[in-house]
Amino acid sequence: VLQEYYSYHCLFKDSDGDLWVGNRGKGPYLFNPEKEKFKLIIADSKRKDKKRDQEIACVFEDSGGRFWMGGIDGFWRYYKKSEKSERIIPSSSFHLIEDKEGKLWLSGGKGVFRYNQKDNSAVHYINNEDDPHSLINNSVNALLEDRDGNIWIGTNEGISIFSKQTNSFKYIRHFSDEKNTLVSNNITAVLEDAQENIWFGTKKRGLNKWDPGADQFTLFQNNKETGDI
Repeated sequence: VLQEYYSYHCLFKDSDGDLWVGNRGKGPYLFNPEKEKFKLIIADSKRKDKKRDQEIACVFEDSGGRFWMGGIDGFWRYYKKSEKSERIIPSSSFHLIEDKEGKLWLSGGKGVFRYNQKDNSAVHYINNEDDPHSLINNSVNALLEDRDGNIWIGTNEGISIFSKQTNSFKYIRHFSDEKNTLVSNNITAVLEDAQENIWFGTKKRGLNKWDPGADQFTLFQNNKETGDI
C-alpha cells in the first residue's frame, strides 16, 4: 500500500448509540445523538496511553463490548470510559472483524493478523512465494467470515480463503482464458448473502456474485447509456 495515496473513512455506530466518525488526518470523533455534539478523541504521540496519530480507518466493538481502532499508526484498544488507548500491534490496520471464536482479524498493507484477546497473542499471515498455501497477496482490502467459519480475504491480487481446519489458504483468481471466472483480481469488498452466495466488489470492473453450489460466477456491471446495472 502506498500510504501517501491511500484514502479511507470511517462511520460506526456503537451499542451506546454513539456514532464514530473519522478519516485520514481527522478524528476520531464521537457524536452523541442526544446532545447533538461531537467530541474529538485527542491523540498524543508522546503518551503511551493515547493514540499516536489524529486519524482513523476503522472502529469496531466486539461481542464483549470492547472497542478497537485501526489506522496507519497501528491496531489499538480504546477504553471509552477512561478515554485511554493501548496499541496492540504497530502494523497499519484498515479492516477489523471478529470471528465465531472471538478472535479479531485485522488487515492492511502488510498481510493479515489474527489476534487472540485471551492470551494477547497474534498470528501474522503474509504471502510466501515459495508456499502455494500462503496468503495470495499482502495488500488486503476486505475481510469476511462465512457461515462455515472460513475467512475470506480480498486483496489486490485475488481472493484468499482461510480454513481453520487446515490452517492454510486456497485461492480464487481471475483467469483471462476462462468464461466462468472472477472478473478482476482487485477486490475491494466481500459479502455473504442469506442464500450463502458470496459477493465481490472490484475496482472499476463491476460486481461479482459467486454461487458456491453451482460454482458459478455472475457479473453485474454498469450500463453506461442508462446507468442501470
